Amino acid sequence: MKNLPLLFSFILFFTLLEMPQVLATTHTWLGGNAAWDDPNQWDTGTIPNEPDEVIIPSGTARIFPGDAGLANSLHVHQGANLRLYTGGILKITDAVNTDAFFNEGRAYIYGELYITNVSRTNNLNTARGIYNVDFFYCSSNAYVLLEDIDNDAINNYTNGYFYNNGGTFDIHGLGDDGIYNRAFFGNTGTINIDANNSYPNKGIVNHGDFRNYPSGVIDIQGGGAAGFGNYSISNVSNSLYNDGTLSINNSNRMGFENGGIFVNHRNGVLTTENSSSSGFYNQGSSEVDNLGFIGSSNSGVFGLFNLGEINNDGSIDISFSQNIGYYGYLGSDFINDGPLNISSTASSDINLDGSLTNTSEAVMSIDKRISIGSGDFVNNGMLLCFLNSGNHWIGGAGSMTNNGVVEDVHNRLLSSNFHNKQLRVRPITGSMQVGVPYPNALDVTSLSNVTILDWYTSNNINSALAGTYNSNTNEFTPNSNAIGLSDLYVYVQIDASNRRLLLRVIVDGTISPLTNNQDMLQLTQQENSGKASASSADLQVRVFPNPTSGMVQVESSSFLAKPASLKLINALGQMIYQQQIPAGDQQMRLDLPNTLKDGIYYLSISQEGKEIDVQRIQLLRQ
Repeated sequence: MKNLPLLFSFILFFTLLEMPQVLATTHTWLGGNAAWDDPNQWDTGTIPNEPDEVIIPSGTARIFPGDAGLANSLHVHQGANLRLYTGGILKITDAVNTDAFFNEGRAYIYGELYITNVSRTNNLNTARGIYNVDFFYCSSNAYVLLEDIDNDAINNYTNGYFYNNGGTFDIHGLGDDGIYNRAFFGNTGTINIDANNSYPNKGIVNHGDFRNYPSGVIDIQGGGAAGFGNYSISNVSNSLYNDGTLSINNSNRMGFENGGIFVNHRNGVLTTENSSSSGFYNQGSSEVDNLGFIGSSNSGVFGLFNLGEINNDGSIDISFSQNIGYYGYLGSDFINDGPLNISSTASSDINLDGSLTNTSEAVMSIDKRISIGSGDFVNNGMLLCFLNSGNHWIGGAGSMTNNGVVEDVHNRLLSSNFHNKQLRVRPITGSMQVGVPYPNALDVTSLSNVTILDWYTSNNINSALAGTYNSNTNEFTPNSNAIGLSDLYVYVQIDASNRRLLLRVIVDGTISPLTNNQDMLQLTQQENSGKASASSADLQVRVFPNPTSGMVQVESSSFLAKPASLKLINALGQMIYQQQIPAGDQQMRLDLPNTLKDGIYYLSISQEGKEIDVQRIQLLRQ
């Protein structure tokens, strides 16, 4: 009895030896146009199973809805076809030292394709999930899983055409790159990649023509060298075209690295987040043309590191870089023609040894320092600076030239290397009184490229006017709406592009009424008893009848030569009506709005932006 367990062990051992073993064989398609599960189409007379190598040298093998194809590896030869229909399944698993799916023919995937556990025990360039050198098509119904692949999950090599027309790819458990493209790769579907975080692996490598179309969504997590690497190599035409969504997160080095030509089209969105080095890295002699949106956040060192050429006609947002937001290396060139926002960096928003131009169409905003080494920064548009402590400028051999408008909210652009040739808006210091011109209201060198349109009480052009500005004398005269305000807003225009923007002016002081509590227009108040003011007499301005029941005539010989502007202002200093007098009309009829109540109003008359007269009008309808 003690030997029974041993006896049973011997019986079990020899029983297993006698059992038939499932051995791997090679199944070759006989060239027909038929169903995969038809045993008569295979040279073995049996349907392939999981351990089997499958070869389709010619003809068309079809996996119909409800059917399942199994293989250890699959090789579709040139001229042959594989069609996987909606509802059909193809599983390729456990390939060793060979490519799981080697396509030299034409593959049409409408159903579910599973490629898993592909390994290698040598250093040969094998063990890829899909190796395509001809035509590979996935429809909107397709689902492809590539999991635990020792080499590239997808390798689209020379002459390959790989098109995902709305299908879904899940790629993870990689030994090398998620997608390696050296030919044409197009996507309108969804591709999810969990990339290998070991150097030099990447989520996607493009040496050819890679196109992510408007409905395409690519999400890359990780990447040892980069989440996405776009590189030009000899004898291969390189371009990356994104008109969809490309999201890269948690890369171990670069989020997005461009070494070729990258076009982010108008619908294109490229975002990188939590890259340990640079969110966006543009190599020397490389080109980026952005017409869509590029965002880089939480990068370990640089938000955007540029050694080549960048043209921004879209929008770029860089935030929370742990060192520098934008670094332009020696010889680099950045032409910004759209919104560029750099914020919340740990050190400098801009570190420049190359060239940076903000065009007349552009608006750039920063909230940290500008460090210019040997570079050159030219602003022809709007530059908004929000730093509230320290200086915006750390000087070097380079310089910054302003040919547009700078909103220096807290007066931090203090370097001698800052050359202001147009307009800088900075805080107003000291006390102001209603009706009293405040000199040097703006830092103006010239207004040849810029027009001051108006001053407002809030960041809204529908708000009340805060006063008047004389561009000839650079004086701002507050009205009663400005009393007690700590911020004013000046409305400016870049003439070359007609771009307009409200800019904040901090009032570092007080705005108070006149000591006699009169309104600013009461400085020139007259009882209008038939005697004109000195300015009226000189310019022969007449306003009649006065008092009026609602209609007045404005007459002056000066209107014959120059157009004039009439502004009707109430006793609170608010403009309530405006009308233009064209040149050549000596007299203009002014019909006061029916909504006005009886009372005292003031008519301001201006020519060429300069106020020439103010007339007091009494409205008496009854």
